[in-house]
Amino acid sequence: MTERDLTDRMDPAAGRRLAILRILIDQDGAANESVIGTNLWALQYRGLASAPDTVRADLDHLRDAGLVRTDWYRGMVMGAEITPRGRLYLRRQVPAVPGVAYPLIGD
Repeated sequence: MTERDLTDRMDPAAGRRLAILRILIDQDGAANESVIGTNLWALQYRGLASAPDTVRADLDHLRDAGLVRTDWYRGMVMGAEITPRGRLYLRRQVPAVPGVAYPLIGD
């Protein structure tokens, strides 16, 4: 494990973004920001960590890294779909992405 892997593991935002990728897998590959926020709440990401603005910012970060695709429903609700690269990331088959915790082997 590299120093960056350890740093991202300690960063709550990086861990939350990894959780979002896992949530998308659990939701058959896609979900909207409300479903993601509810799932984050259930995973103990409370308060601002599960707020819509935070979820949107995290989805933007994941999109910029090529791990998800995003779209807007009626210009009001953001939806996300995990990309093939996002699936590979969860299996540790692509390099670590800054700001997204790298899954531990066996996670």
